[in-house]
Amino acid sequence: MTGLVEDPSAVVGYFHKDFLQLPPEVLVSEMRGHQKYFAVENEKGELLPAFVAVSNTKVRDPAVSRRGYERVLRARLSDGKFFFDEDVKVPLAARNERLARTVFVKELGSQWQRVERIRELALFLHGQTGQASRRSCDRRPS
Repeated sequence: MTGLVEDPSAVVGYFHKDFLQLPPEVLVSEMRGHQKYFAVENEKGELLPAFVAVSNTKVRDPAVSRRGYERVLRARLSDGKFFFDEDVKVPLAARNERLARTVFVKELGSQWQRVERIRELALFLHGQTGQASRRSCDRRPS
């Protein structure tokens, strides 16, 4: 944000708590990545149904500005919820065929081959460090 605004003015906004049922990564991605809003957490690090938006100038009526920010975020979160809900309808294992048909890098093979290389690396690191469980490192979406 520091490179985007010259005269920052913060506005606190809120969104419906039902959106908190989405994974935090979805919420933060929509707030931070798409809108440049800051997510708000409680002292335990849990997301709250609130955000901070930064305007480039002082606003005459912060309430009007806040409602605009909230309206935009509500649409973004609704989109994020739709895509998340659609994604979870298809099990990860069902996506394997598509990975095998998608080229990662011409000389390095398919996305599936890339996944297998990462799995092998995870197993190697598990053997060297003993971190995580072998099962979690070796699981294949099948």
